[in-house]
Amino acid sequence: MLDAGNGPTSKAVATDALKRLRTSLADVEAVEQALRGQVVLYESVLASLVEGIVVQDLTGRIVAFNASALRILGLTSEQLTGRSSLDPSWAAVHADGSPFPGEQHPAMVTLRTGEPLLGVLMGVRLPGGGTRWISINTQPLRDGHSGPLQGVVCSFQDITARRTHEAAIRASEARFRGLSTQAPVGIFLAGSGGEIQYVNEAWTEITGLESGSALGEGWAAALHPDDREAVLAAWARSVRSGEPYSGELRFRRPDGEVRWVLATARILSDDVGRVSGFVGCVNDITERRRLEQEREEFFELALDLLCVADLETGFLKVSRSFEPTLGWSPEELLGRPFLDLVHPEDLAATEEALRQLVEGRATAGFENRYRCKDGSWRWLAWRMPPPAPGSRVLHAIARDVTAQRREAERLVRLAESDPLTGAANRSRLEQAVLEAVARAERSGQPFAVLFADLNQFKSINDRLGHAAGDQALREVARRMREHLRASDLVARVGGDEFAVVLEGVKSRAIAEEVAAKLVRAIVEPMPELPSAPQVGASIGVALWPEDGGAAAELLQAADRAMYQVKRDVGSPADAPASPA
Repeated sequence: MLDAGNGPTSKAVATDALKRLRTSLADVEAVEQALRGQVVLYESVLASLVEGIVVQDLTGRIVAFNASALRILGLTSEQLTGRSSLDPSWAAVHADGSPFPGEQHPAMVTLRTGEPLLGVLMGVRLPGGGTRWISINTQPLRDGHSGPLQGVVCSFQDITARRTHEAAIRASEARFRGLSTQAPVGIFLAGSGGEIQYVNEAWTEITGLESGSALGEGWAAALHPDDREAVLAAWARSVRSGEPYSGELRFRRPDGEVRWVLATARILSDDVGRVSGFVGCVNDITERRRLEQEREEFFELALDLLCVADLETGFLKVSRSFEPTLGWSPEELLGRPFLDLVHPEDLAATEEALRQLVEGRATAGFENRYRCKDGSWRWLAWRMPPPAPGSRVLHAIARDVTAQRREAERLVRLAESDPLTGAANRSRLEQAVLEAVARAERSGQPFAVLFADLNQFKSINDRLGHAAGDQALREVARRMREHLRASDLVARVGGDEFAVVLEGVKSRAIAEEVAAKLVRAIVEPMPELPSAPQVGASIGVALWPEDGGAAAELLQAADRAMYQVKRDVGSPADAPASPA
């Protein structure tokens, strides 16, 4: 036999054992290396977490923690290590401010029950003063999956800023609801999808719908059936686009009453600019709409011409009365300039009146001629207040005064004309001479006045009667007008005396030529009075300013000249004379 300690067999066994030992040591080192890597990984993960992490033993004492735990709690490692959840110096409080006993700490509860807890709110006193609000989660720490409890892991996050923000939101909401309760207009809040989340008391009073019934899509039930489809479509477009909403619509209350409202809404955005909802209001405009309806009826029924016109863009609104008066329908006038139909001769005065109105100066109104659709003209009397400052929009009323103008002109003609012959009377003659003097003084151009006396006229009255005399006078006036310009004035100033005002004559010779032409016209036989004696005329001429600078002087000079002609029988202006 070989020695057990020195034989070949013993050496082989020893070598094999050594080999296995070296392998085991390598395996152990690999495991340790892996464990060290896991530890480093776990420590890195814990260090990177913004949440605070603490590990507590079975007595509740803290045995491990991460950097975030120190930051959140405001403590050093020395202050936190070994501290228990039962320590009264935490001065923990509940959300309502009441004390949070250590026995109720989530860690202690988990250690007693072995069950995890989530989202427990707690306020802890910071060393430097103040309270830090944290939300705590706990997880029991066991040996294996179901082994005996060895401790507890607590994770917590700082929610102080969030809580402050939430408190501010609650305070803002409280203020909003307080204000909206007192607001005289209906107020509503809607979510990002357009669903109603809140309405105030004024909203329910306007619509007659209870607040609970209005939430979600319930508000649409209060819409007037004739408006519902259009309003819902417009609201859906605003919700999709995020654009503000504005519109006039009707609500029909449960009692059948219809309320008109002006509804407006604008978007609410979150911190990143996304639409978070809408806030809006409804103003009751029922009374305004009623007044507008009455105004429309007044517009349609008024006999006078009513309009709203922008001096820049034209008529904005006209009443139906324009059509029977002027022939233009409202549709034909809308957008047409106010001055477009004014008579050219009245345009300057109308523009001046409008300028004064735009400057804020009230006027007594003005009159002008307005063109009808058939091309004729009607006289309109306009009344309108000055527009609002900075505006050129006028609200006007006009009345057709064509008949009054014609009647006034007729009365003027009666007052200024001879009823028998239609020629001007002495009053009109004197006014015409005064006006002619004023124009001549401005222009320096002379003018003439002629005085005519009929010869043999008394014989007609004596032989044929006054009716024949009247007919002769009418014929003489007609012949004088026929042989003069339209601008020349013919006047009857006595029984058989006439006068003429000739403006624009350059010399006495021209005036005397006109006088001779009139004599030749007058002495022509009158077919209507075949048995009447031949009528002649003596015409005197006075020239401004040679024979007089004033109107009265000129009339007297013409009268003297006429009597001089009657004395100077045979003068070229004398009559009877044979036609040339």
